[in-house]
Amino acid sequence: MKKFSILILLVLVSSCGKKVIMDAQSYSGSSSLSSTKEFKSDKVVDDQTCIDDVLVKELGEKEIVKKIIDDSDINFCNGLRIRIKVFKISNGETRVYGFAESSSGKTSCLKQGPDFERIPFIGDQGTLVGDKIKISLGGHAFDSNGKVIKSDRIKGKFVRFDVANYSGEMGFFEGTKLKCWAQH
Repeated sequence: MKKFSILILLVLVSSCGKKVIMDAQSYSGSSSLSSTKEFKSDKVVDDQTCIDDVLVKELGEKEIVKKIIDDSDINFCNGLRIRIKVFKISNGETRVYGFAESSSGKTSCLKQGPDFERIPFIGDQGTLVGDKIKISLGGHAFDSNGKVIKSDRIKGKFVRFDVANYSGEMGFFEGTKLKCWAQH
């Protein structure tokens, strides 16, 4: 009986701790998710790539960020999400970088347009331009045909960003088509 118990104990001890190494070939299935992911572009459009990475690339050799003036993450009308950061650079200039994602799935990096203007304590006016999405800030209203007209509302002339909100008039375009306009 002792010999039989020792034999069973040896079998249990020798079987414990054995590791089976699976060969990659033993998994012969294919995942459609992984195969489509492999063929997607390496360029990911998100908050990090549109704001932080672009800022680092565009900073001059002796330029540094003095402070972040605004850091906003806004859910705008018709399912648009806008992430905006306004930076004060050491050379005195103000730069705006952002990321926009619409409910239709389009994403775009945003930068200040040539008409962008920032007035301290009052707000911003002009456009934030991306390759697929454009945001109109303050002073722009729209008629029933979606054409830009000058705003007659004093309250909407400039846009002030808050952490998760804004005040003023904003218009959201996908391509050239006005998707949404609101005064808040």
